[in-house]
Amino acid sequence: ADHCTGGVMMEDAFACTESEVETAEEHIFASMSMELLQRDLRHTKVGVLAAEQLALEQRENSSSIAEDELIVGKENRIAVDEGSKTRDTEKIEEEEVGEAAEDKVQEPTVNCSEYPVFCDSKLNCSGNPITVADKDAWGKKIVTADGHANLRSWCMVYPSYAAALPKCILEDSKLEYAKAMYEFQTIAQSTEADGAYCFGSGLCNNTKVTLNTTLQEAEGICSARYGDRWKGIGWADLEGPVAPAVPEMYNHSPMPRQIAELFAMAACAMGNYQCDVFYCKVNYCQNDDYLQRFGNLSWAVA
Repeated sequence: ADHCTGGVMMEDAFACTESEVETAEEHIFASMSMELLQRDLRHTKVGVLAAEQLALEQRENSSSIAEDELIVGKENRIAVDEGSKTRDTEKIEEEEVGEAAEDKVQEPTVNCSEYPVFCDSKLNCSGNPITVADKDAWGKKIVTADGHANLRSWCMVYPSYAAALPKCILEDSKLEYAKAMYEFQTIAQSTEADGAYCFGSGLCNNTKVTLNTTLQEAEGICSARYGDRWKGIGWADLEGPVAPAVPEMYNHSPMPRQIAELFAMAACAMGNYQCDVFYCKVNYCQNDDYLQRFGNLSWAVA
C-alpha cells in the first residue's frame, strides 16, 4: 500500500483500491500520531528537566542563602559573645579595681622612728597597714574574728596615745600608763570627760583588776561584768551616742552612765581595760574634786 500513500499523483491514487487507501491512511495517521506523541514526550521531558533544573537551582540558592544566614548568624553570635566577654572582662576589672580600692592602705604612713609602739608586732600598723575593709569591720565589731581583744584597733587612732599605749600593752606597767595617759588627756583637755567616765562606768568600784592582771584575765573580768556585749562593740557604737553628748562632757556636765559603759566595753575590746582601771584609781577615784562632782555616778554601779 506504499504506492497509495502521500506524494503520489492523484490519477495514480485512483489505481488503488478503497481498502488499500484506507490502509494507507491508517499508516499515515499512526505515523503522525507517533510523531506527535514523541514530540509531546520530548516537550514533557524538556519541561521536566527544566523544572528539575529550576528546583535544583532554587535548592542551591536556598542552601547558599541558608549557609550565608548561618554564617551571618554565627558571626552575630560571635560578636555578641565577644561583646559579652568584653563586658564581663570590664566588670571583672572594675571589681578588681574596687577590691584594690578597698585594700588601699590608709594614710598617714606610720613613722616608726617617732612612734615605735605602732610598729610593734602586736599592732603592726606599718607592716600590715589598716585598710578600708578593716575600718568597715571594726566599725561593726572591734574584737578579733575569734572574739578577743584587738590590739591592732589602736592603729585607728595613730599617732595618739603614743606615750601611754606602750606602758600598757607592751610593758604591762599600769601605773606608768596611768601617769602618761593623764598627761596626754590634760593637754587634750579631756580630764573632765574622763572623770565622768571613771565614775560612771564603775571603774572606780572595780576590785577584780590588780597590778598583775593580764590581758587574758582582763577579758574574763569583762565577760563576767558585761557578758558578751563587749565583744559586739564597734566604733560606730561609740560615734553614734557619743557625738551629741560631747558638748555636755566638755561643759563640765556628767557623762551619761550608758555612754561611760560603752567606753569601758570598748576598752575591753581594745585591750586596755585593766590599765584604765588604774588610770581611774590613780587620777580620779580618790580626788576630792572629782569625787564631789562625779562620785554620785558610781553609787548605783556594782
